[in-house]
Amino acid sequence: MIFVFTGVAWLVTLLFTCLVVGTRKRISQGVEIYEEAAKATFQMPLLFTLPACTLATTVGFIALWICTAVYCVTAVEFAEDSNNHAQFVATLPPPPISSIT
Repeated sequence: MIFVFTGVAWLVTLLFTCLVVGTRKRISQGVEIYEEAAKATFQMPLLFTLPACTLATTVGFIALWICTAVYCVTAVEFAEDSNNHAQFVATLPPPPISSIT
């Protein structure tokens, strides 16, 4: 049984070696592309600050939404009616009558 697994391992190794040898031009081309990308990245050092700016903007936007949601939730009171159902009661005072007309 162990000889079967050994044979399969050798076969997979042989196929992988043939694959690497057969595609070495494409592999070297990919390495050259990554080298050029690394050179371009180091020529633009401000590019590294972009994820930090994106994170700060996202955190600020989420904080704004959380503050808005907290304000909306605290703008009403919860009360129970006679059937033990939740009922919203506005806590904000009504506007003065003079401002409506």
